[in-house]
Amino acid sequence: MQHERYENMADLVAQSHGLYLRLRERLGGDHGAHAVLWHAYLRYQRRLAHFVPTDLEF
Repeated sequence: MQHERYENMADLVAQSHGLYLRLRERLGGDHGAHAVLWHAYLRYQRRLAHFVPTDLEF
């Protein structure tokens, strides 16, 4: 059960990165919007990191 939870979190991380890349591409050359998107993405990743332990014991 717990292993599935971490696999789901890894999927969330991968999906969020894919979304970030698609949004960045759609923004074109707007560097200000890129900066806002990047900071929002980092904030989201930090929140996800609180749910994933750094040393998984299997």
